[in-house]
Amino acid sequence: MKRRRRSGWSRIVGVSAQSLPSVEPFIQKQSLAGTACGERTEETKECVETLWLPRERTARGPLILVNRQRPLWEGWETDLVSWEGAWEPLSHGTRRPFLLERETARMLQFVLCSLSLTGEIKLVSGYRQRQEQQQLYASSLVEHGEVFTRSYVAIPGCSEHETGLAVDLGEAGEETDYIRPSFPYEGNCQRFRQKAVSCGFVERYQKEKRGYTHIQAEPWHFRYVGIPHARIMEEQDLCLEEYLEFLKGFPEGEEPFLWQEECWEFRISYQRAEEGETPIQVPANQLYRISGDNQGGFIKTVWRRI
Repeated sequence: MKRRRRSGWSRIVGVSAQSLPSVEPFIQKQSLAGTACGERTEETKECVETLWLPRERTARGPLILVNRQRPLWEGWETDLVSWEGAWEPLSHGTRRPFLLERETARMLQFVLCSLSLTGEIKLVSGYRQRQEQQQLYASSLVEHGEVFTRSYVAIPGCSEHETGLAVDLGEAGEETDYIRPSFPYEGNCQRFRQKAVSCGFVERYQKEKRGYTHIQAEPWHFRYVGIPHARIMEEQDLCLEEYLEFLKGFPEGEEPFLWQEECWEFRISYQRAEEGETPIQVPANQLYRISGDNQGGFIKTVWRRI
């Protein structure tokens, strides 16, 4: 997979199923902020590091909640890549390259290529700038009215599309509804759903969860939350709002939530952010990921091969 820098984002070119990663984690251990301090715990004899994360980091990561109650922070930035041959339609008949957050794009390509669905499923909408979301919302108000718009178009600043972690998909064809694309629960679309959950994607807005999301069912809208969280959410029948609340029951320092999948064990815990910087202990010799929740907390996921 080759990448080139262009106008603030990278471009993915020349991808084949063979060149993509397996479903096993490709996350690299890295310090998210500050200086890590190494030590060895007496109880486990494991070497750990302490990361000091600023409070604003709670608004970053694949598990952040973005909705009307939890808008995206002003000045939020992410690492974007453009998808070769795909375009995002804008107002007044213009368009620009189709953009997604880097890891989201990589895993989406893995799903499409592994199922040979490239060309069978259409990329309808990915990352949107705040101004683009404002234009979409305003044009929908004029064209469809307030009831429709509030049901299907997120208020600017409260849209998952502004994170780069969300993608709208549709059946390939000549006509596409860019607000409500067709993505049925059968055929290639259903094959995508079944594969995508093992690669970190959830169908974000389901009919049964409207009481939590306050969004009408959108079978075309997929959100990247990462491995193993998508599978846990599906198995436990939880939307993102419910899942983040569920994880608060496993605070750091107590027993973590344990999940096993294939040859991996995952230990997941929640830590409330402190004022200033928050110390978080992470293993020095294992894969891990720390994601904010956009609610003032951190989710720590430690990966261990079993």
